[in-house]
Amino acid sequence: MSNLATTFWRSEKLEEAEKLEQEVLKVRTEAFGMSHPDTIQAMSYLAATLSRGGKFEEAEKLEQEVLKVRTEAFGLSHPNTIQAMSNLATTFSRGGKLGEAEKLEQE
Repeated sequence: MSNLATTFWRSEKLEEAEKLEQEVLKVRTEAFGMSHPDTIQAMSYLAATLSRGGKFEEAEKLEQEVLKVRTEAFGLSHPNTIQAMSNLATTFSRGGKLGEAEKLEQE
């Protein structure tokens, strides 16, 4: 399912990708819990799709959760945490929240 969602995303079929990614996130949350790396990755993919589709507020919420969990699990200097910060900053910027994006990018 996750691979098909990625194919949809790359093909700009964002609605289809979003639906599949929501299902993947639901299944992984039920199977592994919210803080499992596979669940967090699914959350990150869904957030990217939402952001790309202009659903910035929804994307921000998911990306903030991804950042929180990755910071707790890995610390601020881990590449996964830094990527989560970058993703959130990009969504802030695309959504017109330039001050928040700049602040996050300076961390």
